Amino acid sequence: MKKLANDLPIKAKLFVGFGIVIAIMGVMSVLSYSNFVTVGHEVEELTKIADEAAEVAHIEAEFLKLRAHAREFANLGHDKDAKAVAKIAKTLAPLIKKLIDEVKSNPQVFAKATHLKKEFDIYIKDFEKAKALDHEFRGLIHKKLEPEGIKIVEDLNEILKRAAKEGNRDAMTYVTAAREHALKARLYANILIGRQDNSFGPKANQEFQALTSTLKALGKTLTTSGEKKLHDEINVLLKDYIATFNKIHEDEKELRHLIDGEMKEASNLLASDAEWMMKKFTREEHHIRDETEHSIKFAETEIVIIGIVGVVVGLLLAFGTGTTIAGPIASITRNIKGLASGDIRIKIEVQDRGDEIGDMGKALVELRETSIEAFTKGQMIDTMPMNVMLCDLDTFNVTYANEASKETLRTIEHLLPVKTDDLIGTCIDIFHKNPAYQRNMLSTDEHLPHRAQINVGTETLDLRVSAVYDNAGDYYGPMLTWNVVTKQIELINSFESNVGSVANSVSDAASHMQTTSKTMGVVSQEASTRSATVAEASEEAATNIQSVAVATEELTSSIQEISRQVSHASGISQGAVSDSNTAKETVEDLVKAAQAIGEVVALITDIAEQTNLLALNATIEAARAGDAGKGFAVVASEVKNLANQTAKATDDIKVQIDEVQARTGDAASAIGSIGTTIKEIEEVTTAIAAAVEEQNAATQEIVRTVEEVSKGTQEVSENISQLSVVAGQAQEASDGVSSTSSELGQNSAMLNQAVEDFLVEIRAM
Repeated sequence: MKKLANDLPIKAKLFVGFGIVIAIMGVMSVLSYSNFVTVGHEVEELTKIADEAAEVAHIEAEFLKLRAHAREFANLGHDKDAKAVAKIAKTLAPLIKKLIDEVKSNPQVFAKATHLKKEFDIYIKDFEKAKALDHEFRGLIHKKLEPEGIKIVEDLNEILKRAAKEGNRDAMTYVTAAREHALKARLYANILIGRQDNSFGPKANQEFQALTSTLKALGKTLTTSGEKKLHDEINVLLKDYIATFNKIHEDEKELRHLIDGEMKEASNLLASDAEWMMKKFTREEHHIRDETEHSIKFAETEIVIIGIVGVVVGLLLAFGTGTTIAGPIASITRNIKGLASGDIRIKIEVQDRGDEIGDMGKALVELRETSIEAFTKGQMIDTMPMNVMLCDLDTFNVTYANEASKETLRTIEHLLPVKTDDLIGTCIDIFHKNPAYQRNMLSTDEHLPHRAQINVGTETLDLRVSAVYDNAGDYYGPMLTWNVVTKQIELINSFESNVGSVANSVSDAASHMQTTSKTMGVVSQEASTRSATVAEASEEAATNIQSVAVATEELTSSIQEISRQVSHASGISQGAVSDSNTAKETVEDLVKAAQAIGEVVALITDIAEQTNLLALNATIEAARAGDAGKGFAVVASEVKNLANQTAKATDDIKVQIDEVQARTGDAASAIGSIGTTIKEIEEVTTAIAAAVEEQNAATQEIVRTVEEVSKGTQEVSENISQLSVVAGQAQEASDGVSSTSSELGQNSAMLNQAVEDFLVEIRAM
């Protein structure tokens, strides 16, 4: 029996319960039917009239409220009043229709009710016109009239500022007058529209005309293209401003005509019809009431009995029905409240019933599963280590921010216009300098996904905006994910600065190495040229030394001849004096040649020292270049070694030349002694034998000296040849340095390109 009651639909339960009550009351009513037939008709008629009177009173009261809201809307233009009018009209229309249907049996009342409906329709129709006009002219005010008026004044101020800067006094005079006319025109227009004072219409038109003529005169005084462009813009804005003002004025006048004319007349007629019907219903009600009072008293006893029986039976049925319906519904209510509070472990016990409550239980089970899924996804987003925020598509208020977002925002809270704990419910306009641009981008998914970097104080944020869709695939709103990337950008910039500096240093070092290698090549070439010159001088010195050797041999023959021919000493001594003078001059030439060789050796020494300095400089530059300059350092070291060898060789040459100079000095002294001896031969012939002996020894010394000088000059020639070889090697080393520096320059360019590519890739991440 209980299962049958549970499976029985609620409608059937109620039908059975109320059916039993009605049946009992019907049985009891039949018993007293005879006494209540007359009373019933009279009460029915009285009730009908009372209901009709109440309906008319209700209609009249509702219409009074409707009319009040309509006038408020006409005066203030509040949408809440328009909505109230629409709501009340929606309530009144069926009430009036119901009244007409109920009074069809009464021709007089029916005619008045029909006329009342006609006036009501006229009133509502006129109000719709008035509402459209109000929306139109208020929209024109806010969207066109006010912005255009402000823009006109701003453009005039800009022209005034430019004219003052240029010293254009004529333009300043006209633009000042134009600005005054513009401000007055806006003032009169606002007074006319706001106060509905038509006396300000001519004043506004007068200012419009004055402004137009002043602008025309102003245009003739402007000189720059920027001022003329602003002047043209003002003319266009003024023309549209005047047209908008005239349209608003016409709409406002038509609105006044509707409110104070047709709508007022319809309202008065409607109130008159309602008042007539109320008086009519009152008279009929009094008449029927008097007739029914007697019949009611007679039927009171039977009514009391019927009422008691009906109450008892109704209570019994209500208790039974409530037990099978109210209890399960209360259980479902508790389950729904549990789900609403986040309790997904609720136990649903009514899903095994066969009635509507069982269906509700099954639906509740599905709702619980959906809630579990939604709760799980919500927890995933809450605990996600990514910063996630949502905002409402209509208000653009922040509706959600997960814990990661809040934690990150707290680290930069001192840079934000709002506290992190107050973020929910805050409009995102405060985070953007141009809210209109931001709203336009987020209001539709056409611009999404979107990515940008924004600066918040000293911090940089990487912002990504994605579209969120509902189950129907419609755009629900934007989802914002973001990260603080200040440190990453600083690292990238630091990397770019440091590596770029290194690459530039390498490039500069390569350029400097190329310059140094060219200098080394020039120096090596000069050393080679000068070594050739020294070789020629050395050969010439060798030739002179051979001449000295020949002269010395002749001197020896002369001395021997002196020994054999003492008797001819005087004549031979004269020839010996001449020959000794020639030998002396030759030796002096040899001394000069040795000095020239010394100068060449000094030049070679300077070149070697300069080459050594260049090699040292190249070694330093290679050390700066790091690994890229290792090859160049090896070449520079080799050049330095060659320069040291050159310096050592020139030192040896210098020693030999010093010895040659010493020997040639001795030879010069010996030749001088020969001349003196020959002169003494003329004076003291007795000492010839001793003098010949001494001359013979001196001659042997000259021969030995000449041989040593000859060897020295040969060594000079050999050293100079070696110097030419060293100069060639220095030239080859210079070419190697140049090649290495070119390769280093190419590697530097490749390094710069690699750095640029790396920075582009890392910034795009």
